[in-house]
Amino acid sequence: MKNWMNKAKNTLNSSPQMRVAGWMVNILFIFFSWFVIEIYNFRSLDLIKNFILKRPMAFVMGIGLTLIIYAFFLFISRRTWVAALILGGVYQIAGIVNYIKVDLNGDPFVPMDFSMTGNMGELLSFVNVIMPWWGYLMPVFMVLYIGLIILWDKKLPKGKVSIVCRIVGVVILPIILVTFLLPKNVEKNFEKFGMNFADTGLQSSNYRANGFLGGFYLNIATMQVAPPEGYAKDAVNEILKDYPETDSEKDPDIIVFLCESYWDVRKLEGVTFSTDPLYFYDELCKRENAYGGTIYSTALGGGTVRTEFDILTGLTTDYLPAGASPYLYPSSKVPSYVSTYKDNGYKTIALHPYDKSFYNRNKAYPYIGFDEFYGQEELIELLGNVTYERGYFSDDSFVDAIISQLNKNEKEETFLFALSMENHQTYYPLEEYDIEVTCPSMEEELLGTVNTYAQGVYHSSKALEKLINYIDNREKETILIFFGDHLPTLGGNYAAYRATGYFKDEEYGHEQRKSMYGTPYVVYGNYDLEDGVFQKGGKNEISTYYLLSAAALSGGLDRSPYMNWLLDQHKEIPYYNVRLLMEETDKITNLKNAHKLITYDRLIGKRYSEK
Repeated sequence: MKNWMNKAKNTLNSSPQMRVAGWMVNILFIFFSWFVIEIYNFRSLDLIKNFILKRPMAFVMGIGLTLIIYAFFLFISRRTWVAALILGGVYQIAGIVNYIKVDLNGDPFVPMDFSMTGNMGELLSFVNVIMPWWGYLMPVFMVLYIGLIILWDKKLPKGKVSIVCRIVGVVILPIILVTFLLPKNVEKNFEKFGMNFADTGLQSSNYRANGFLGGFYLNIATMQVAPPEGYAKDAVNEILKDYPETDSEKDPDIIVFLCESYWDVRKLEGVTFSTDPLYFYDELCKRENAYGGTIYSTALGGGTVRTEFDILTGLTTDYLPAGASPYLYPSSKVPSYVSTYKDNGYKTIALHPYDKSFYNRNKAYPYIGFDEFYGQEELIELLGNVTYERGYFSDDSFVDAIISQLNKNEKEETFLFALSMENHQTYYPLEEYDIEVTCPSMEEELLGTVNTYAQGVYHSSKALEKLINYIDNREKETILIFFGDHLPTLGGNYAAYRATGYFKDEEYGHEQRKSMYGTPYVVYGNYDLEDGVFQKGGKNEISTYYLLSAAALSGGLDRSPYMNWLLDQHKEIPYYNVRLLMEETDKITNLKNAHKLITYDRLIGKRYSEK
């Protein structure tokens, strides 16, 4: 084998022309590596062609970044095959990760995903993505190309001059990348390549407009959360100055129930169900003291932490770096809905039947006001007998845990946040079903995925019914806020939505976005609630960050100045987030700017708006 390789190397370097050809092969490898990472991003040769023709400067940036990475490792190692192996390996892995992540939750691979490496085992357990045929061929081509470079075995010349040049290169190339990102001129630098910081507001369009490499590099430039323009104590106080606290004699127990991936699967056209999976949700919304509708978040297929953070704080993840968990930022008390109730004498409890460290919850929850946080191990110990569905803690057992905590704290006011797990992906086949799903436009495997999901929603609906029956039989006044955090994935690249026409095209407009980011919610009380901002029935549309303020108004609860400000904003703009692609008006601009100031202030800044 060794003799064969030596013979091949001698043949490939047998003449000046062949030696030049060797260097050309390495130069072409830079373009090939760019192609590999971008084909996983664009998923189409036509889209890559259009990108090069319509966004030539973004294409130039991508090639330039690839060249710098290759040259850096070439200067360090002196051998082309080492540089090619590192570049090709990194690009191949990043491309596959990006493809899988888009399929899982609609978001591409971003720099802040590296903050989740501690939870990599849990994340990998959710992966169930089928690659297209070319996705399996790319690694093969990459290995063959790198093998050719190894055989050619090109290397930089030895000598003092060469060593000095290599040292200069190793130092200069990172400086070029860092200098490009310096705050003073960073926006102008990107504008030279036809790229805009506004692109990072929506990552799907960012990576489509700028390619994976351009979009990823642009995200690096925006990773630091800089103070918003005009951030100062007076500017923050000006927002809330006309909003006093609202005191009330009501002090009911409050249950905030985030039901994992709870969505109205009946919206898939052409799909029929032998049993209505949301039977009890519909019934509940029709009750006297219930208000239902659609809540809009920025999560799709995953990213529960976004919805959760907005719900619990009244702040917004719109203005944080793409992919960032908002729980990475708190280092001291963060004013929130939770802390407001804690300050008003409530016992604040969080329940989540999973790893407490996921998304950094165990460190962040005390900062946003929780007294106690029970994870999976504590809940198993609490209940003793627990049932599981597809390996996850069942919603039926989870409701038992909620009831147990409320009974335990019967003599004090309780704010309880419950975050379930049963309907988390992946939706592999079950042995038994209570629901039979049919759809002529789906293949058997995909139909099985939808059937499994519908079964889970049915279980959640039964668990909701169980919880409502408990609430109705309590003497203590109680409010339940129940909602889904995001749509489920339902197949690779959201196959079920595409098969039924629910996702209609790639250029999603506002109405399409609403269907992608809207999930059911209901606010229910076992005592007389006021309408407040709600109307009877299930047609109320609202943003995540408004929901607990709206529930407090209907329930006659204490409200902070910030909660009253949010209610005032809701009158003009019932729902908004950056992913809904809404036409911007002056009122939306004012809401965005003010919300940005307060989110920064409370999460990272000086907390001028603490009350």
